[in-house]
Amino acid sequence: MSKTQTGKQRQSLQQKAEISVQLYCSKTGVQCVLFNKEFEPVFPDMSSWSCHHYYCNNKIECLKDHKLVIQEANRLGNTFIHLCHKNFILWGLPLVEKGEVVGGAISGFVLFEQNRSQLSDYQKEFPLLTEQNGLISSKSVSLLSKQLFDFLKADKLIDVDLFRESEEKAFIQREIGEKLIENKQERSETKHLVYEKQENLLNAIRLCDVEGIRDNLNDVLSEIFLEGVANLKLLKFRMLELFVLITRTMMEVGGNIDDFYDLTNEYAGKTENLEDIYSFSIWLKEVLDDFIDTVISARKKLGHVNRAIEFIRRHLNRKLAISEVADFVSMSESRFSQVFRQETGVSFPEYVNSLKIEKAKEMISLGNKSLIDIAAELCYYDQSYFTKTFRKHAGTTPKQFLKKLQNQA
Repeated sequence: MSKTQTGKQRQSLQQKAEISVQLYCSKTGVQCVLFNKEFEPVFPDMSSWSCHHYYCNNKIECLKDHKLVIQEANRLGNTFIHLCHKNFILWGLPLVEKGEVVGGAISGFVLFEQNRSQLSDYQKEFPLLTEQNGLISSKSVSLLSKQLFDFLKADKLIDVDLFRESEEKAFIQREIGEKLIENKQERSETKHLVYEKQENLLNAIRLCDVEGIRDNLNDVLSEIFLEGVANLKLLKFRMLELFVLITRTMMEVGGNIDDFYDLTNEYAGKTENLEDIYSFSIWLKEVLDDFIDTVISARKKLGHVNRAIEFIRRHLNRKLAISEVADFVSMSESRFSQVFRQETGVSFPEYVNSLKIEKAKEMISLGNKSLIDIAAELCYYDQSYFTKTFRKHAGTTPKQFLKKLQNQA
């Protein structure tokens, strides 16, 4: 095929993309910009595109961001969500023809709604930004990025078969992308956040809280990504460090040493060919699934501690002595203490506190009681001790936790 014919096909593809993008913008009310193969904007007219009003003095950084969005979306096989160097949210897709990237569409150029308090500061630099067109929730980002995929797919502007091969990576990227958006502002305010979130994950593992494990894992992965996005060696180091922490915690919780040894050998050998956070993410999720199945199977063979945990959950509103719980499961106090630590990986008081703090978080989320009343209801009559215990298990103070909820409302 001649260069002229190829050029005409590209022009036709761009014309179809322009129509699709116009419909997308009309339906969603957000901006969407088309780029060519060199990542230069080709539609709409620059004068109507807010990004160039925003970034007129930072075109080099701007280009890096746009190039990253299109390249990563192509590699992952789905819309890629990204926070640019100015904290604006972008999501985009490549335009693919016969397996070749010939351009891309990027939408967004808006702020996450947690930046609402900083809007006036942004408007000094970006006067076109308003509360109506410039703030968005993480749920809306997820929905709008999916809609962009559907629009381009309907017009056959993307290679759907090629994208299906990367479907699992894309799903994980979406989860981590949403966490990245939520966590980036926290990261600028709090040092060593990754270690606090690792501890939350390990606590969820100790409690065998499957939902908590998944949510906290995505939290940790987003922090690792922020730290290692430009350094693959650091990324691999952090992932392997997390693997060691997870396996060690699983050993504390209980299970057969031979099973754990075999699983560790099997998964450790898979890391050689992993080259990005999303491949590592799939790997870690598989690790956790298998390890959790192993631990739960081991726990089912031992019923005393499970009965004790149910008893503790029903009586979180009063002080529980270990002797009372040991009597309930018909064990001596010393034997119960030993078995309880062996199965849960923590002491009886530590476990009770972890359950109480999870209950406190639920009560704070409901918003119908003061922090003092919640502490008293869970038998924390010393407010400073309640705050200290809450921070240890939740990685934040009760007031900070409440403030975060209010900001997200």
